[in-house]
Parts: sequence; C-alpha cells; structure tokens
Amino acid sequence: MFEIQGLNGVKGVIFDCYKTLIDIKTDENSISTYQPVSRWLMYYGVNISAEDLMREYKWRCKEETKRCRELHSELKVEEIFSKIIRQHASWPINDVTIVIEAARLFRSASVRRLKAFPQTYRLLEKLKGYPLGIVSNGQRVFSEQEIRQLGLYGYFRFVIFSSDFGFKKP
Repeated sequence: MFEIQGLNGVKGVIFDCYKTLIDIKTDENSISTYQPVSRWLMYYGVNISAEDLMREYKWRCKEETKRCRELHSELKVEEIFSKIIRQHASWPINDVTIVIEAARLFRSASVRRLKAFPQTYRLLEKLKGYPLGIVSNGQRVFSEQEIRQLGLYGYFRFVIFSSDFGFKKP
C-alpha cells in the first residue's frame, strides 16, 4: 500500500456523508414537499392532505424521538410513514409494500440540491488503497441510494447509517 504525505500509520479513513462528501439541501418545512407524497398515497388508498401529512409527520417524528428517551436516538423514517399509512388507509393494505417508496418519494420531494462536492472524487481517488468507510446520521432507505447515484458507494468498504441502529452520532 502506498503512503500519502501526512497519513503515515493511518489504517483507514472514516467519513461523514452529508456536508462532508455530499453537498445537500433539503426542505421538510415546505408544503410543496408533502403535496406529491399526499397525491401519490391516494393511489394506494391512503387519504391524507398535504397539510395533515406535514403536521402528522413532524408530530410523529417528535413523539418517536421523545419516546426513545435516549440522548442520541434515531428513528426510521419508514416506520413513521408506516404509522401514518395505517392510520389513514381507506381499506386494508399491506403497508410494507409502499412505505419504502413513500419515504423515497418524500426525500426526493424535499431535495433542493444534491451533488458531491467537486473535491470529493479527487480525495477518494487519492485515498484508494486505504480502507474507507462512511458513518452517517442518515436514513438508509434513501441515503444509500443517493451515495450510489452519485457514484460514491464503490469507494467504501463499509457504509453505516444511524437509522440501522437507532442512535445518532453526537
């Protein structure tokens, strides 16, 4: 293995994901984020207005975080959508089939900017040969897809998301 100046003795490098490797801006406070999700859910028999979806999503996230009572607890966005879907379904549905897609649609509707920083690729190329990993306060349901879409996933030996464990990094 080669050595990069200043990295003598380094056995591997762990990165955060967002605002480190990936330049992202999302908006979960805009009704325009919830409108396409509300309309899409209608086709699965889930009747909830965009305004109610926004209110309930935020309320459930807050309640779930309080319920955990852990200092750095993390929720799974799919579980939040599952509860909303079950509560507002017009007929019995298998919510497992749609919660992942609902979470991804929500994320895509909330994204205002998503790209790798220009220096990300140069840095990762220079670090080839070192074991690399990501440890992120992200939701696997959509964060893994974003890393793959941006062509970053193949650089890393491991990718860990806080949603996998129920705890955020401090």
